[in-house]
Amino acid sequence: MNHLNRCKQIKESQRTYRHNFICDWCWASKSVELLNYADFATNAFWRTTICSKSEPSASPWREVFGFSRDRQCWDCMHLVHLGFLRDITASCLADMFQTGDLADYVNLAPGASAALVFWRVGALAEQWAKQNQLDLGAVRLTEERLNYTQTTYPCLDSLVKAARGRVLFEYVCKICLDVERNLPADRPASDIYHSQLRASMCWCLSACLSIWSKGKKPKLSQQEKEKSVWLGRSHLVCYAALAAGALAQHQLLYKVRPKCHYFEHALDECALWGNNPLSQSSFLDEDNMKSLRNLAVKCHPRTVKVTWARRYILKKVLLWHKLKAE
Repeated sequence: MNHLNRCKQIKESQRTYRHNFICDWCWASKSVELLNYADFATNAFWRTTICSKSEPSASPWREVFGFSRDRQCWDCMHLVHLGFLRDITASCLADMFQTGDLADYVNLAPGASAALVFWRVGALAEQWAKQNQLDLGAVRLTEERLNYTQTTYPCLDSLVKAARGRVLFEYVCKICLDVERNLPADRPASDIYHSQLRASMCWCLSACLSIWSKGKKPKLSQQEKEKSVWLGRSHLVCYAALAAGALAQHQLLYKVRPKCHYFEHALDECALWGNNPLSQSSFLDEDNMKSLRNLAVKCHPRTVKVTWARRYILKKVLLWHKLKAE
């Protein structure tokens, strides 16, 4: 499932992120407290309503033989990298700026403006990326790019693409961990707990994505599966706790999108089948488009459609035989 709005149009479902009941896999809801989609506890009531076989909506896919919702795959790139990862990156920076920890980290005076602090963070992120041979590009962090206002939730804008957004998140994760380690012991216990919770939330997601990136594809090993699922669920629990704390203090931080709920379903499927979510993401589609483009350039204009189609089918057949052999 790549673009959720396109899936909504294709399936004609009445249970999407734009409706009260947001999920086509369960009855998680925006307004029904008992079915709160932001409840990531293991005993959340919406878990008892999960059904992946039947199709309750008037989807035209019901007429296709063998169709069921469990045949669809969650796209990690759109759920995480282009989804709630943008909220996490911007909210962590805004949170640390409001507490003054971010200005201290970048060696600026406590009263430094948000524009100056964010610009300094962006410059240090570029240096860190170059030292670690990571592709971050020229990222200029500003209040506009982070959507840092008093009336909306912070969110990294779409100019930062998926892969570079992941690199930027890694640097923000590093900041959160360093801030938590260097926090003075005389700070209030609530501040220390909040910093620990924030660092744990970022680290768990970073470790989960790293396991999927370096792990076996398309099936994770048993150890990789268990570790990544535990880390992903721990991340969601910590993130929900941060969101609840911000809401209690009337702060617009750590927005819990429906994509966080969908990520929970992706973790459930990973735990059940052992599939590597990154092997089902659109990263491979983007790389495949580049390969097809390079192949099309080398073909004769009259036969280009047939040639690349044959090569594509051959590639899929060979991949299928490889999977069957494993």
